[in-house]
Amino acid sequence: MSDGALCLPYPELLPANRHRLRAAIADGPHTSAPEPLDSVTSGGRVDPASVDYQEVDYQEHDRYFQIRRTRQTPESAFLHALAIAHLAVRENVDENGLSQLSDGYIAQLWLGLESLYRYAGHDIGNQPTGVFDQPVERPLRHPQSDGTDPDDSDAAADRWLIGHQFFFTLMQGAITGLNCFLGASADGDEAEARAALRVATAFMRSSAAAFRFTSDFSPVDYERLIRPAMAPPAVRAGFSGLQTRDHAHLMALFTEVRAMRSKIGPARLGSAFDEFVEATVEAYEAHQLICARFGGDVLPSLRMAARSAGRSTSPGVQVVRQMMRARLFALHGSHRDRTDGGGTPGGPECGTPDTGPGGHGGGTPGADAGGQVDQPAGGDRC
Repeated sequence: MSDGALCLPYPELLPANRHRLRAAIADGPHTSAPEPLDSVTSGGRVDPASVDYQEVDYQEHDRYFQIRRTRQTPESAFLHALAIAHLAVRENVDENGLSQLSDGYIAQLWLGLESLYRYAGHDIGNQPTGVFDQPVERPLRHPQSDGTDPDDSDAAADRWLIGHQFFFTLMQGAITGLNCFLGASADGDEAEARAALRVATAFMRSSAAAFRFTSDFSPVDYERLIRPAMAPPAVRAGFSGLQTRDHAHLMALFTEVRAMRSKIGPARLGSAFDEFVEATVEAYEAHQLICARFGGDVLPSLRMAARSAGRSTSPGVQVVRQMMRARLFALHGSHRDRTDGGGTPGGPECGTPDTGPGGHGGGTPGADAGGQVDQPAGGDRC
């Protein structure tokens, strides 16, 4: 990541079985030359009817968070990005420290990567050097400031970028786990399906920790430095985690997972499915936490404010909660929201990794079986 950019495969190309992962890990995560992003709105006059505005949104989001996309050797590109993003997080923690994460959440950051390597039949010792070989030390300083120290502000911007890039790789890990689950289920291999689903669960749990990592800096720095950079003229009005292609693909898979679960029978999955739902709820709850940390408990997201010409009064946290219900409906077919005090996340009833960070940031589409909602993640206040 020499220039800050991270090369990711397009999510629809991610692997769908254990054997492809095992072979790619054995070969080593080679670097793939990223393909240039072709903006459909660049150069000359463009017929609006010919523009794929969803793709334009995806490209804008990728550009902002310095993501390049490749169609070459997707398994190796995914593994390489996963390693680079994890090492970047580790280096950032070692340099800047932490204030919002307990030791348990620090360990949770690596759960997805560890699970993926174990699933692919490789020992922890074969994983990227530096992630697991020593405990995280807590330096004396951390990226908290009163918004007046330029060095601390740089730390906040670095944390925001590195955290989002990390989150996008975690979403790709969850996609890979769900791909393998769907493939194994279609082949009637129930044990393999459960194992793959637990890989996706581990990545969703890492996503919850990634939200906390990404937001671990002063709200003053967010208002002074981060939020203005996600507004015109840097990006179009309403910049949002809804523009994250990885989270959009992940949410589409939720519907497929629900249909497959119904087809094979919930009992055949044992506890694996409930554990995935629990991890998904955990990620959305972490998103709500950082949304509130940066003022989303009282203020609307950038997207909501832009769409309502500044008249929106729905706080970002409320929208994240609505989105959690919609996503869980797509996944489970019912609503039960423990944030409202009713029910448990593993039964009938969050925006990551968008997801965000997407996804939050990360992550990210607006309409699904649960209704039309906006996701204040990735580029939004949350």
